[in-house]
Parts: sequence; structure tokens; C-alpha cells
Amino acid sequence: NGKLVAIGDQNGTVSLLQVCDSLAVQQSNEKLAISGMFERETKREKNLETRSKEIARKQQKVKQQMVQQKSQETDEQAA
Repeated sequence: NGKLVAIGDQNGTVSLLQVCDSLAVQQSNEKLAISGMFERETKREKNLETRSKEIARKQQKVKQQMVQQKSQETDEQAA
């Protein structure tokens, strides 16, 4: 019993694996569960990307504020 699965990699190596029936035959709720997982991960990835952009904007704003502050300090010292 079982099914054969061929798996290849970047190097061109192909491996042939035998998997048991419980891994080869789709369960009744499996498609729905996998779809839900992919949807959650897609949302998570978008949220992480948005958060990363927010952090980068905040860091840029802090840098600009520091440059302005140094500029003001330099102007005050020159006066």
C-alpha cells in the first residue's frame, strides 16, 4: 500500500518516496483547511509588510528630526 512521490531539487537530484495512504489520499476537510491556512498566511504577510513600511517611515522621520535638531544647534552656536 502507499503511493510514490517524486521530489526534485535545484541541483537536478530526484528522489522517489513512498508515502502511506493517509498522506496520499485527501481527507474530506483537508482542502478547506489548507485554503484557510493560505488565506491567514497571506493576510499575515500583508500585515507584516505594512508594519515594516510603517517602521521604516518612523525611522526616516526620526533621522530627519535629528538632522534638523543638529542644524539648529549649529546655527545657535554660530550666532
